[in-house]
Amino acid sequence: MYNNNLRQLKVILYRLKRSFGMPVVFTIPIVNTYDVTTGATTREFTSLKVRRAIVLPVKTIRDFAYDLTYIASNKNFVYGGYYDSSARNVIIQNSDLKKNVPGMNWLCTFQNRKYTVKALTETEDNAGYILACSALDKVTA
Repeated sequence: MYNNNLRQLKVILYRLKRSFGMPVVFTIPIVNTYDVTTGATTREFTSLKVRRAIVLPVKTIRDFAYDLTYIASNKNFVYGGYYDSSARNVIIQNSDLKKNVPGMNWLCTFQNRKYTVKALTETEDNAGYILACSALDKVTA
């Protein structure tokens, strides 16, 4: 029975890939170099193109960030600002990763938007990964 459920999971992933599949480019940092004299950090990246990854619909959230020191000093006004962030879930299969293991420092690019990986979950049958990605949309005062 357990094998039948795993087979059903692969069928569902295939259908989702056909319905919600989008081309995604993963940017993987490989080397960080630090220059001691100037203090500059240089990062080198490699990219991995996935022809079809399951990209689920976007969820946009407006949040308010404020400075805690103003609250602690009993001021009447709190300085802060609103910002909008978008969150998406991306499901990729191991066969599309070309023997790479995703990490929290990966960047996802699709539809000319860069997303950072916030959470990473491996599927039950070790056939793929679910990436929770987020991007900053805009900041308003």
